[in-house]
Amino acid sequence: MAEFDRARRPTVFLMLCATGALLLSASEIPADGPPDGSVAAESAVANVRVEQLTERTIADAGRTRVIAFRVAPAPTENLVLNAIVTDSSVLEIVGEATVTAGCSIGYVRVRGLREGVSKLLIGGAPIDVQVAAGRGPADRRQLEPRIIGPVTGAFVWGTVSVGIETRYHPGRPLRRIVLRLPDGELLEPVEDTRARFHPYRQLRFELNVQTRPDGRLDLTPVALGDDGTMQTGPPVTVTVVHPEPRSIIAGEAETDYEVERPPRFQ
Repeated sequence: MAEFDRARRPTVFLMLCATGALLLSASEIPADGPPDGSVAAESAVANVRVEQLTERTIADAGRTRVIAFRVAPAPTENLVLNAIVTDSSVLEIVGEATVTAGCSIGYVRVRGLREGVSKLLIGGAPIDVQVAAGRGPADRRQLEPRIIGPVTGAFVWGTVSVGIETRYHPGRPLRRIVLRLPDGELLEPVEDTRARFHPYRQLRFELNVQTRPDGRLDLTPVALGDDGTMQTGPPVTVTVVHPEPRSIIAGEAETDYEVERPPRFQ
């Protein structure tokens, strides 16, 4: 192999082809390097391999979301990777693809612009981003209360938390929000954000199903006004079960994640 000119040194750049294989190419840069010190930055990026955590993900038109990716090895300094989209009319990048020093998980923030599919490439590693029609603006303008958790089809036992969200008009009295059970019992909230997060209000209810029989249980959010008006939201149907204690595993789901959690969540 021919020796490189000692007055010049090679810098290696990484390119990720569609099959995921890494291709190396060398370009020569003067030994003294450019005055802005970009050689060191390019060299750091060249030594990092980017891997997407999934092949495809979904974003909403008109909203931003964060997409995580993995790098190896973990950088010793904060790192910004090159990120591009293949269809800028569908998806745009609003936050740089960054990796915190010592971490192997990085993040990039994108915004959906319209329905469609665009590839997002981070350091050359591709992921398909499907942008769906914006969900929420029309529905969230409605004043009817909505159960935001659990969802229909969930299995519940013991004591579970039920979340309800509704919208309110500033300057008007806050309505009484209750959770109605099939037997007519009305549960009052144990937590209520009231007017702190204008214009939305969130409430939490505690539902004890320990003494209820196995099977279907309909949960209905209800808003009661001071003038006697009543407005009900769409019901959520859950299934009550009574599992054997030895079959229940307690703990946080996050402990089973195979990806590294950001330092702020550790």
